[in-house]
Amino acid sequence: MLFRHSHVTEAPLARTLAEIVQSNHLTQDELDALVRRFDENGDGQLEGDEVRKFAQAVAPLVGSTMDDLVTILDFYQSDDDPALSPDEIRDFLEIQI
Repeated sequence: MLFRHSHVTEAPLARTLAEIVQSNHLTQDELDALVRRFDENGDGQLEGDEVRKFAQAVAPLVGSTMDDLVTILDFYQSDDDPALSPDEIRDFLEIQI
């Protein structure tokens, strides 16, 4: 018997990324939706190209370059894991921006 992965339609962000960046605060639901938006492999974190795509989306909203944001995001990695956890992403969005 074959099992197929069912694709659950995720609710879109209630606010735009620009609105979240401007407010310096996001709810847990918004954080979860934001991570899912960029988490291509579904592991619940952002790493590699996922981080770069996230940085590319946020950079113009904060007047920065993608490369500069990737460097800043590296600072927010609080553990030995090179991936950004949802809490690290929250810290970046609420503190840095």
